[in-house]
Amino acid sequence: MTLTQIIEVLPEAARYEVQDFAEYLLRKSSGRQRGTPSFQWAGILAGEAQQHSSVELQHEMVAAR
Repeated sequence: MTLTQIIEVLPEAARYEVQDFAEYLLRKSSGRQRGTPSFQWAGILAGEAQQHSSVELQHEMVAAR
């Protein structure tokens, strides 16, 4: 059986679930594109090292992303 044939024999409620899941997969796959990291955040906190602990800097870096 093909996927279309399987979907056709499902009850209506199950077809809606299949459609919902398929739309979720489309959103998930079309979202974030994998590629070379840009490291745009690098250097943002360079002047902050004297004022904050390393843990505070980590929290600032996470917030800057």
